[in-house]
Amino acid sequence: LQQSPLWQHGTEASRQQVLGDLPALGGVPYGVNNVTPSPKPSGRVVEASSKKDPRFAFQGGPAAATRHALEIQRGDRRFHVEVVRPDGAAPGQHLPSLAQIKSGLARLPDDQLSRMERVIVQPSGEPGEGMATMGDDGTVHISPAHSPEEAKARFAPGEMAEIFSHEVGHLASIPPLGQDEGSPGWQRYRAAMEKDGFPPSGYATTNGPEDFAETYALWRSAKGDPKSYAAYKKLFPHRFQFLEAGGY
Repeated sequence: LQQSPLWQHGTEASRQQVLGDLPALGGVPYGVNNVTPSPKPSGRVVEASSKKDPRFAFQGGPAAATRHALEIQRGDRRFHVEVVRPDGAAPGQHLPSLAQIKSGLARLPDDQLSRMERVIVQPSGEPGEGMATMGDDGTVHISPAHSPEEAKARFAPGEMAEIFSHEVGHLASIPPLGQDEGSPGWQRYRAAMEKDGFPPSGYATTNGPEDFAETYALWRSAKGDPKSYAAYKKLFPHRFQFLEAGGY
């Protein structure tokens, strides 16, 4: 928070106001990870069916897997997401459980669930590669963790929801902004980044698309709590205005 323009260029009164917003921000200052509040689960997630696939085509090659057909139920609304989990992980690698994935999905708002078609948990991966990727077809690929400590942190329900929300943010950015970072849309977003003056997370500093995805996840999560939303909008006014105007 001390890197925000509100702090660096503000008065003592405005700094005290920023400190007063900490409860609405989840009490987490700017750091390596994100400061997104963890949304609460909504509705029921039921397993409609499951089946074995002895040679599912994972990114690293075919392997035995179980394919779970999930239905997220919210009143009269239904969302369907297939989850593919390998029957085993590579040595020294750790996978999220089906229960952890279900809990993460239950925390997503309707508009994000409607963009998701499938979650594929990869049985192996290299240290340092991204936690997840999302394709244009609505498939989220989750990479394994490489230690029990990393798995505990990454696959917690709130973090799983953040991963899904971040990846949906990438997909949401393509129609209005395009895939060329030199497009007019991306130039407008970069202008909002520069005006805000500091990133929503450490990972957001990677590039413009990662900043957008981190901001999108933060923006969608905070929308469920008016106090959190108002507090975050003070920190990222131009990014939030960009998203509000874009109808995301």
